[in-house]
Amino acid sequence: MSSWSQKRKSIYFLIFAGLLFIFIILPAYLIFYKPPTCSDGKQNGSEKGVDCGGSCVKLCRSQYLDPNVIWTRVIKVKSGIYSALAYIENPNIDAGADSIFYIFKIRDKDGVLIYERKGETFIPPDKFFAVFEDEIPTGKKIPVKAIFEFTSVALWKRQENKEVGVTVLKKTISREDYSPRVDATLANNTLKPISNIEVVAIVYGEDANSLGFSRTFIDKLNKEESQDVSFTWPEPFTSNAVKIEII
Repeated sequence: MSSWSQKRKSIYFLIFAGLLFIFIILPAYLIFYKPPTCSDGKQNGSEKGVDCGGSCVKLCRSQYLDPNVIWTRVIKVKSGIYSALAYIENPNIDAGADSIFYIFKIRDKDGVLIYERKGETFIPPDKFFAVFEDEIPTGKKIPVKAIFEFTSVALWKRQENKEVGVTVLKKTISREDYSPRVDATLANNTLKPISNIEVVAIVYGEDANSLGFSRTFIDKLNKEESQDVSFTWPEPFTSNAVKIEII
């Protein structure tokens, strides 16, 4: 009798424990447990920091390098109007940023500030890119130096699925002696349309310095489509052009 009584108590206990788990513990767990996410303000799951690294698209500060501003220049377009360009390298193979703010500061030979221009751009992964500003009015002042700075902290993201979207098929320069013109053909090598394409042309002289730069936009390139673009300058360059770069 004693053995059966003990066995019956054990059965009742197991039934009670099972019902307690099913109707109280499990529902409470499902209600109050929150799985790790990349926006919960905590370092959890596979994250390397708070909401960054691991399975998160956002990268932690230790996972990316700052972009390098290779050179910055301001060039006369016509009397009282200049363009400025910053040539920048993103050394991160699989990382980019959708938005970052910047400022151009245009100064004269004495370092006096002539003009400031603020803007916003993005940082593509693993490539050189340009930040271009045109129609910079200087009046009678002559700028000789452009300073470029990023003014915000970018939200760097992992971008593993890179594909070569737009490529340059050909590029030529003509009319150098009176009104230079660069013609180029760009192609979309992907299987999907690409919209709002910014295209910058940089012309270099024999000393490897830029003689001129200009920008145009392509509204849309359908898949496997090509399109011709052109860039013009109202005045001749100061020396012979030896290289054209389209980015």
